[in-house]
Amino acid sequence: MTFDNLGFTLPVLLVDDGSVDQTPQILVSLQKKYSFLRVIRHPQRRGVAAVWRTAVTNTNTDWIFWGQADLESDFKTDLPALLEACGPDVDGVAGWRQKRGDNKLVASKFANTSCRLAFGMNIHDMNWIKLVRRDLLTPLPIEKITHRFLLAVLAGQGYNITEVATPWHNRYSGVSKFGRKRLLKSAIDFSRVFWWFYIENPVVRLNQYTSGLVKASNFGMGDSQVVSQTDLRGLMSPPQLNL
Repeated sequence: MTFDNLGFTLPVLLVDDGSVDQTPQILVSLQKKYSFLRVIRHPQRRGVAAVWRTAVTNTNTDWIFWGQADLESDFKTDLPALLEACGPDVDGVAGWRQKRGDNKLVASKFANTSCRLAFGMNIHDMNWIKLVRRDLLTPLPIEKITHRFLLAVLAGQGYNITEVATPWHNRYSGVSKFGRKRLLKSAIDFSRVFWWFYIENPVVRLNQYTSGLVKASNFGMGDSQVVSQTDLRGLMSPPQLNL
């Protein structure tokens, strides 16, 4: 297994957001088989932001990894790649999908470009797998920024976000729910995050934004494996890696 190959016991928290099928029973059997697996179940569907809040408040590790349940990401190769990029000056690592074949390419490129301009974010793929320091997440208003804009907000606050190229795989099962309604919701969420960041948030550092904007305008679209977001960082020093 991926966890065994990494050489340590990795706690895995699975939040069941009100499943109405056989998922709860399956998870009970998996818990008996794998001691590292923890399951928290919402009695009814509450959405991704609520799942995120549950995950953050019920873990005590230094870093948190977000994966893809539809297996468009291969944990066996992607998780070690993200871990390898966690240097002493790194606050978060994003996976950058290569050779994508889904129907969200145009929307994804537009969203990432908008966040590079708005927040000084210098990564290609903000809304994919990611590994982030947990202490950076607890003070954030998750319901406002949503999971989509987490890395953009952290980059705008001066934290060092890097990325590594990761292969994209076809979905293991199910069908993507992406469409016009979700695209519209993402645009509304972006407006809300922008308002919160620059109007409501008192700790925004405009000098960091200006520096990030200059870097974003010169950002190349090459195939480098690891790209450093910015030399500017937050005030907190990263803890030792302890997943």
